[in-house]
Amino acid sequence: MKPLLKLNHFLANQKGAMFGMDARIALIIASVLAATGGVTMMSKLERSRVEGAEIGLQIIKDALENHYKGKGFTALAPDVRTLFETGYIEETTLLKDPWDNEWRYNTLTRTTRINDFEVTENLATIHSSGKDGVDDTPAPTFEAEWNTWQPLNDDIGIKYTTFEVEKARVNEYQGRAQLIISKLEDYSSANFIEAQAECPEAAWCYNFPLDGDKYTEFNFYPQSNTDISGATYYDDVKTGGSNTIYVSGDSLSMAELMKKIGLPEEFAFDPWKRVLKYDSNFIQDRPNPNKPPFSASIIYE
Repeated sequence: MKPLLKLNHFLANQKGAMFGMDARIALIIASVLAATGGVTMMSKLERSRVEGAEIGLQIIKDALENHYKGKGFTALAPDVRTLFETGYIEETTLLKDPWDNEWRYNTLTRTTRINDFEVTENLATIHSSGKDGVDDTPAPTFEAEWNTWQPLNDDIGIKYTTFEVEKARVNEYQGRAQLIISKLEDYSSANFIEAQAECPEAAWCYNFPLDGDKYTEFNFYPQSNTDISGATYYDDVKTGGSNTIYVSGDSLSMAELMKKIGLPEEFAFDPWKRVLKYDSNFIQDRPNPNKPPFSASIIYE
């Protein structure tokens, strides 16, 4: 029986050792759990950075469009920093991506037809080089590359085109040009009707060296400086030679012309900020350019 007593005594003496082993196992399990929790936290941090990059790219894209509408008109901003310097982005933390790297920004252009109107479409790509900071995405150098462009590996990016802006501008341009034409025709018609009603009784009609019914040979459009044909203008006869002569291509003079015919002064510019050029006697190879019929022309250049 003694050996059994020794065995019981030995096992009894091992209780402390067994407890110590349980504690070590518990510590190892706790460490593994803590490490797992660290990986989860890091994943959340990276995910928030990715989301931050996506939000930042959308803000930059919107600012790029607003800058183009308000400042660029025909060319995109030369770099992302310009959007901050001109106040189109106020949040300075967006100067760099969430990994504190510079945004990658590239532009190119292509010719596009909208409503049978040829315009220059501006294209851009903006992307972040992601967590590793390595730029894996090449910049597009021609139209086909831009069409299929997408960020590679861990890069995060976005594309932008001015197509919708140009489409709206074309529509505005065509509507604006038609309004100017209509207003010039209205001005000419109103002058003709006025001359018909006042001549030959009006003093200016008597002072004119031609017979009273010759008022039909007047040019009834507002006079531009481009007409050197010697045509007689109704405005000039009526005012005794003090009528305003509008300078084609001069923004201030064209703004005055718009006011004269009842349109906003900003119509002196088109949506691309080109200045209106107006010709009150578009000759078109006529043998007698100082005689009717007269036609006017407009163009923005």
